Amino acid sequence: MKFTVSRLALQVLLLCCSLLSAIAQTDTSLIPFYHGVASGDPASNRVMLWTRVTPPNNSGSDIQVTWRLATDTGLTNIVKSGSIKAKSVKDYTVLVTVNGLQPNQWYYYQFTALSRNSLTGRTRTLPTTGVDSIRLAVVSCTNYQSGYFNVYRSIADRNDIDAIVHLGDFIYEYGKFGFGYDSTVNRVHDPKLETITLADYRRRHAQYRLDEDARKMLQQYPLIAVWDDHEVANDAWMGGADNHDPATEGDWNTRLAAAKQAYFEWMPVKKPDPTGDPGRIYRQFKFGNLIRLDMLDTRLQGRTEQLAASSPSFNDTARTMMGLDQRQWLTDDLKSSTAKWNILGQQVMVAPMVAFGAVLNIDQWDGYPAERNRLFSAFAQNNTKNMVVLTGDIHSAWANDLPLSGYSSSNRSASAGVEFVCPSVTSPNPLSNLTPALIKLFNTHVRYVDLSYYGYTVIDINKNRLQGDWYGVSTIKAKSFVTQYKQSWYVNTGEKYLRQAAAASVRSANRIVLPAPSQPQPVGPRLEYVPVESRLDLYPVPSSCWVYIDQLEEYLPEDMIQVTDMNGRMVLPAITVGQAIQLSASGIDVSALSPGVYIVTVSGGDGIRSSRLIRY
Repeated sequence: MKFTVSRLALQVLLLCCSLLSAIAQTDTSLIPFYHGVASGDPASNRVMLWTRVTPPNNSGSDIQVTWRLATDTGLTNIVKSGSIKAKSVKDYTVLVTVNGLQPNQWYYYQFTALSRNSLTGRTRTLPTTGVDSIRLAVVSCTNYQSGYFNVYRSIADRNDIDAIVHLGDFIYEYGKFGFGYDSTVNRVHDPKLETITLADYRRRHAQYRLDEDARKMLQQYPLIAVWDDHEVANDAWMGGADNHDPATEGDWNTRLAAAKQAYFEWMPVKKPDPTGDPGRIYRQFKFGNLIRLDMLDTRLQGRTEQLAASSPSFNDTARTMMGLDQRQWLTDDLKSSTAKWNILGQQVMVAPMVAFGAVLNIDQWDGYPAERNRLFSAFAQNNTKNMVVLTGDIHSAWANDLPLSGYSSSNRSASAGVEFVCPSVTSPNPLSNLTPALIKLFNTHVRYVDLSYYGYTVIDINKNRLQGDWYGVSTIKAKSFVTQYKQSWYVNTGEKYLRQAAAASVRSANRIVLPAPSQPQPVGPRLEYVPVESRLDLYPVPSSCWVYIDQLEEYLPEDMIQVTDMNGRMVLPAITVGQAIQLSASGIDVSALSPGVYIVTVSGGDGIRSSRLIRY
């Protein structure tokens, strides 16, 4: 038999295939905690716990959420517990401050809402005294449209890290098919247009947090994070951005406020000054007397606009990366520090990067020479010990000395400190027109540079040395990958320049703890059943107006039918099976939905059944 396919049908088929491959998976077994759990901003006696509850309907009502924290994976030895409400004004995100904890202790935590448990998360507090080593995984620049977050999965599976340090670009603002989009992977942004409003930024954060690999990494380790530019717009500064046009995208401060609000809602970050400066993110973390980690904001807090190197004002001392208040805060902090290692976590590369005498990137510290001089002077004037800078942004791997006057390959001690730059998670390399050999020819302080892979850096710190180990993933274009060790560099205490290590650092076996379980615990014995997920049969798919649920009459009348988008948000009012049967012949009206992919779920006493709905 000869089949003919109309042009319209073919277009619909191609659209459906594209949507199926491009939009994030929603794991319905996690209902209503589709976005997983996370913890962050640990202190010696405190940690922040985060989740989001997807509301079952569009009523806007608060949702009661309980939480508990224990010392074991089964959550039997509970040390803290409480309750909080998930509210629409905060996009149903929940952020709990848990105080009164023991230092240097691993904990496990869980949320409960709507008679369901979240994934169990694992977190830890910071040490106070007696700490001999710390391991940090450093990441940055995660563009959903560029590929899979295999780097996150690699870190999640290691089980030898104390905390994640994310140096910014946790999300990207571009619209569908924008910067970094790779058609071979075909992961497209939601919403499809560039993020400008609060609703836009919330949806984009939601999409990134639905990613399975992001969810797994954040489930296992506490997060210490700062933003860079793409959490708002490319090449941002305090008064605007290269990727912001007031004529078409509105007031910059309105957009900035929306982006910051969504960030603080969706990230496990504790505002350091919620009343005096609620938009501030620079803050400090103390790992006993071993490390003082200052997380800086060189992007939005006080940065003046980028200028071309040829501008008469390029060397103006009034131009700044940090702003006066943050600079003074950092100077005072360095002056008072008694830590063995003083580490700055920040966005853009501090070390110079020039070729033929020309500055190559005015968006990094090269573009603000007076501010960099002030930073190095602060190191020297305060006699700050063992200065180390952690950097992201540039989508490539670097190990740098921070050269002062007189620095050369034969006089490496003329250095202000050292810098470790992590590669990107997925964002493409912007320096494809350069080679490592050319970079090192003009920049002798660059000890290691690799522009070719995606990955992360493990920073291993003890009393005698601080070492950076670079790891890459074999691909971001497929879910199957292998982790590849690349290279290691270290700095000895009392020195200010890098040496190459022969091998990667290793966590002591007695410091490794059990990971958090991969699946949520069933709700307690008050339930007579454990919900089971299975397939729901829908027809026709694709559908234009009505979709019918096979054998709907076999469900209980009180069972609920819900339709959500791929971000877990309700897009139609929830109805009971009984109402659906009364209104139609075992179907639901989907004519109000925009073209796209959705999830239809029937839940009740017999468990959960769900299936995809394609609306064209």
